[in-house]
Amino acid sequence: MTRRMQHYDVAAWHPWLVVAAVGAAVILAGIGCQVVQLVVSIRNRAALRDNHRRSLERPLAGMGHLVAAAGLQLRGACRMSRARMPTGA
Repeated sequence: MTRRMQHYDVAAWHPWLVVAAVGAAVILAGIGCQVVQLVVSIRNRAALRDNHRRSLERPLAGMGHLVAAAGLQLRGACRMSRARMPTGA
């Protein structure tokens, strides 16, 4: 099938064109959902704002339960001391 065909006479192409039309509809629906999400996000940005920023000095602050589950110590978890560094580094 060429790009600029006005019509087609091959009946075997019809199922493939239906599949292509359904795929185009799914893509169009996805674009529409993205636009709606963007509009709602902009409209409700004050209510959705995250005011609980973690300090840059303590990036693991408030995440002690995750650190403990990972088996790490909270103190020094961000920086590896020279004594614990692998050899050859």
